[in-house]
Amino acid sequence: MIQRLWAVLRKEFAHILRDPRTLLVVLAMPLAQLLLMANAVSLDVHSTPIAVVDLDHSPASRAFIRELSSSFFRMTEAPRTTVHLDRLFRGGAIDGIVVIPQHFERDLVSRPAVPVQVLVDGSDANTATLVTGFVNAVAERFSLRGAPGSGPPIALTTRLLYNPEGNTLFFIVPGLAGLILTLVSTLLTSLALVREKESGTLEQILVSPLSPLEIILGKVGPYFVLALADGLLILAAAVTLYQLPIRGSLPLLLVLMLPFVLAYLALGLLISSGVATQTAAVLVSLGGTMLPNLILSNLIFPIASMPRPLQLASLIVPGRYFLDIIRGVVIKGVGISDLIPQTVFLCAFSAVMLVISIKSFRERLG
Repeated sequence: MIQRLWAVLRKEFAHILRDPRTLLVVLAMPLAQLLLMANAVSLDVHSTPIAVVDLDHSPASRAFIRELSSSFFRMTEAPRTTVHLDRLFRGGAIDGIVVIPQHFERDLVSRPAVPVQVLVDGSDANTATLVTGFVNAVAERFSLRGAPGSGPPIALTTRLLYNPEGNTLFFIVPGLAGLILTLVSTLLTSLALVREKESGTLEQILVSPLSPLEIILGKVGPYFVLALADGLLILAAAVTLYQLPIRGSLPLLLVLMLPFVLAYLALGLLISSGVATQTAAVLVSLGGTMLPNLILSNLIFPIASMPRPLQLASLIVPGRYFLDIIRGVVIKGVGISDLIPQTVFLCAFSAVMLVISIKSFRERLG
C-alpha cells in the first residue's frame, strides 16, 4: 500500500512541477497578499487635503490654522470664490474646508461661542467622519488652550456635501459596481479562451480562414457586450434596491464605462495567453485584478494613508480612476470637464493593454 501511495504522490508532484507558472502563482500569491494587505489595509486617514478660508487674518486665526496643520491634514489653497470651492470638491482636490469667520479673535473673548463652519465631502463617508471628528478635537484643544477654565468657545457647524445623511451605501455601492465589473470582465475572457485551449477546439478554429485578429475580436466582442449589460444591471439594482441617486448623466457614465471594461477584457486576454489551465486563469485573475482594485482604488482604504510605494502603485490601477468617475457622476453629479484626467488614463490604459494582449496572443497562436 505504501508503495502504491508513494507512486501516486510522485505522479501528482511531477504533474504540479510540470506547470511552474501555476506553482509560482500558488506560492507567490499568499506572500504578495500578505505584503500588500499588511501595508495598505488601514482605515486610518493621514494627509487628508483640506482648505482653510481665513476671513479674520488675525493672530488667533493663524494659530488655529497652525493647530489644524498636522500629519492628519494637508493644507491646500483656499478657494477664492464659491465656484472655485465647488470645483475643488467636484474634482476631488480637497475633502473638506474650514471657514474661520470675521472677528474670530475678538469673539473668542467676548462671545460664549464662535461659529466655525466645516464643509466636508460626504461622498466618502469614512473620511468625512474622521475629518469631522479631528477638526472637532482640534477646536476643543485650541479652545481649552486659549481659554483655560472656561467652556470651549468654538462651535463647529458641520455640513456634509453630496451625502447629507452620511449614508455609507452611497459610498460603498458605486465602488462595488467597479469591483464586480473588474472581476467579471477579466474572468469572462480568460476562462473562455483557456477553456478553448484545454478542450482542443482552439486549434480547430486556427485552421479556419479566420486571421488571429479576427479570432480575438470575435471571442472578445460578445463578452464586451455582456460586461456592459452587467454594468447596467448593477446600476439598476443599486437604484432600485438601495435608492442610490444618479445625480449626473447616465449616458456619460455608460460611455466612460467602455474603456474601463475594455481594459480588463484585454487583461483577461493577456492572462489567457500566459496560462494553461482554467484554475490558473482564476487564480491570476483574482490576484491580479480584484485584490489591487479592492485595496489600491480608494474603495475602502484611503490611498493618502498608504506608504509611498503603494501610492505610486495605485497610479496604474484602473479601478482607482473608474471609482472617481462613478462616484463623481452618481453622487456629485459631475460632468466630463471634471473627469478629463481619469478619462484620458482609462482610454490610454485600455489601448495599451489591447495592443499588448493581441500581440501576446498572436505570438502564442503562431
